[in-house]
Amino acid sequence: MKRIVSLLLTLVVIFTMAVPVFAVDATTSASEAWTPTTTTPTTPKPTTTTPTTTTTAPASTVVTVEVQKQLFHGIGMVPNYRFRKGTNDNLNITTASVVFDKDGRIVELDWDVLEVTPTMFQWLPTTLTADEKVAKNDAVLAWESKREEGFGYGMAKAANSKKEWFEQLDFYEEFFKGMTVTEVALWFNKYTDAAGRPYKLAYPDKMTDADKAVVATFTEAEKQMLTDVTTSATMSLQDDHSYFIKALLKTWAGRVEVK
Repeated sequence: MKRIVSLLLTLVVIFTMAVPVFAVDATTSASEAWTPTTTTPTTPKPTTTTPTTTTTAPASTVVTVEVQKQLFHGIGMVPNYRFRKGTNDNLNITTASVVFDKDGRIVELDWDVLEVTPTMFQWLPTTLTADEKVAKNDAVLAWESKREEGFGYGMAKAANSKKEWFEQLDFYEEFFKGMTVTEVALWFNKYTDAAGRPYKLAYPDKMTDADKAVVATFTEAEKQMLTDVTTSATMSLQDDHSYFIKALLKTWAGRVEVK
């Protein structure tokens, strides 16, 4: 997400903090993806009368009708505090921007998270001078989302896949294209562990016995899919660090047609 979007959404959330209850979209799966068609009317042949009354009808103009794709756009935002040792820690604001086709399938997906630590944000006391308030506001505008931090975020060295935060998120965004939000939620419910991470088939030694028991019930195709997924991404899709699935569901609920 662009920095300005993240910051604007942040300022809204800080004053209207409310975490929605997670619920799977009840929309049923859509049919096959829609394919645009082009219609060209048949051109009638000219007709000719007898030589004494020669009237030739003009040929019709060939008209090509361009079929426009019907698209919808939705934005979702979910704020939450991460609790550690019984107290509020960081404020995490997960955002999602999605373009859907007319059948509800994801065409483009963009997730991001702004993580606000206690040292980053402090209410401005009334005793500050005008210059001090400007400096504080400038500091807020300099905040970066996790995606904007790029390689500076520092997840790669600790990740099983050795992929950075934004690289893992890039993989998820591409992987879920073509699905409906219902299909994404069902995938999440079936193929992730208690921490919201995909079962680590690419790293079986990292799985618990309980996880291995669940994975044993999957087909070979499902196991191969999870091996492919966790080779590139193993971070959680739903935990106190980020609520990607909740934010995605909100994009569908609030979608509007792109004109």
